[in-house]
Amino acid sequence: MAIPLKYYMLYTALMLSVLLSTQAQNADGVHNSGQTRIYRFAIHEDIMPGTVRLVDRALEAAAAMDADFIVLDLDSYGGLLDAGDSVHVKLLRCPIPVLCYISNNAASAGALIAISCDSIYMSPYAKIGAASVVDQSGAPVDEKYQAYMRGIMRSTAEANGRNPEIAEAMVQGGGAVPGVIDSGQILTFTTSEAMQNGYCEGQVNSIQDLLTQAGISNYAITEHELSALDKTMNFLLNPILRGLCITFIFLGLYFELQTPGIGFALLISIVAALLYFAPLYVEGLAANWEVLVFVAGLILIALEIFVIPGFGVAGVTGILLTFMGLVL
Repeated sequence: MAIPLKYYMLYTALMLSVLLSTQAQNADGVHNSGQTRIYRFAIHEDIMPGTVRLVDRALEAAAAMDADFIVLDLDSYGGLLDAGDSVHVKLLRCPIPVLCYISNNAASAGALIAISCDSIYMSPYAKIGAASVVDQSGAPVDEKYQAYMRGIMRSTAEANGRNPEIAEAMVQGGGAVPGVIDSGQILTFTTSEAMQNGYCEGQVNSIQDLLTQAGISNYAITEHELSALDKTMNFLLNPILRGLCITFIFLGLYFELQTPGIGFALLISIVAALLYFAPLYVEGLAANWEVLVFVAGLILIALEIFVIPGFGVAGVTGILLTFMGLVL
């Protein structure tokens, strides 16, 4: 026997009502749960261009989920000054309170990043300081760079209500701080020393301890996860790999100029160029015209090799444009 249409309509309306009621209850339950939203990410590496990308993605994700607090799990000996400067500016400008947990080390650029956070908590064996600017061999660089680093450390400490003289003393030439460090020494704090001097809010053994000391309860932690693209980009942004790419670009072009026809050397040069430019282009660090300058240089070199006899203006111009593209 056929069921009248009106019963189908009544049943459908009833099911929709139940579904909407359930969703409203769930939404109301999430809204009124009272849980504090915590977003956690970790920097357990040297501070490199990939770190800047990591921090960008983490802060964006925290803002997207409307997090109440961000917890940065930090363990770093430092790294590149420009990368550390970029990260510290992003943290200072972040509207969400950032709590830093130094699990082991916060040295050099790591110290700058730590004092950029709103609060600092340290494990019993953690250290913070030694923020002098050094070269690749570990030797201190010229006073010009040290003075600039002292200025960054001082202004960052002032922005977060910490003693700027102490921050300055973490850099070579920072001077003496009465009762803290003598002149001519570079300051590094242990956990207890950092607590005594206002550079650590408390000694903790875990993120959970940190949240308890910070007075945060009934919380839900969301962990930052690296996507496959993030991992690939971090690999391609590694300064060592980028240096190798530049080397192979020019070696490939050089050996191609020495041999007739299209050879393996040119292929190596093109692949190295793609690996070099791809992450910069994706991240918006390389403009279209800068890539075009590099490509124009390659085209001129190709014309010099395969079309124009000898080696003249086209070849020299091509090499200059290729080099200019890489520099830009």
